[in-house]
Amino acid sequence: MRKLLFILPIIFLNWRCDPRPDIFQPSIEIKAQVINPKTDIQLGDSVAFYFEVPDSIELDGKKIKATAINRDGANIGFFANKIIPSSTGGFSGGFSENTCNVYANPGNISYNTFTLANQNGKLWGKYYMIPQQKGVYFFEQTQDGYIDLNNGGLKLRFTFNFGNINRNHQILIDSAGTTYNFASFLQGKLNDGLEVYGFRVK
Repeated sequence: MRKLLFILPIIFLNWRCDPRPDIFQPSIEIKAQVINPKTDIQLGDSVAFYFEVPDSIELDGKKIKATAINRDGANIGFFANKIIPSSTGGFSGGFSENTCNVYANPGNISYNTFTLANQNGKLWGKYYMIPQQKGVYFFEQTQDGYIDLNNGGLKLRFTFNFGNINRNHQILIDSAGTTYNFASFLQGKLNDGLEVYGFRVK
């Protein structure tokens, strides 16, 4: 049985019991990219991820204007992880062990949930990982995102794709070693349409 060393925060346990995911239909794809993707970075450097909800959304063949009003918003579940080859789980939540700082600008982070900023009717944000130790790290999407738009009148799930870049998956598999089958974990993520992006800190 696979064992994971990080602890799932309470917010995700509550979210799974929350009836809202059944309300948030259908699913759309938002804009997303890794800013200046690299296989290797230096200690003290950061890796940044950009997200933006489009101004218009196509539903049932029709384009609908999408505006963030009042308390409308969007959030995504992430983990910032560090590979630990000697552990049974293979990796651990980076920021929970003070090995990786995470912050958002614009946006907000609460536990492992990244909430996009609502600025002038647009939902967007940047998520940063700043490793505090050398090693191999990865950004792991944990679930689809959820959006409220048009003053709560439009509730959608959303996915994203970092496009045609090297996500350095082989580095993650090799770094995890033989104690833990990281390739199987990774394939499960890909089967669910969730992003995993790795990098090495020298």
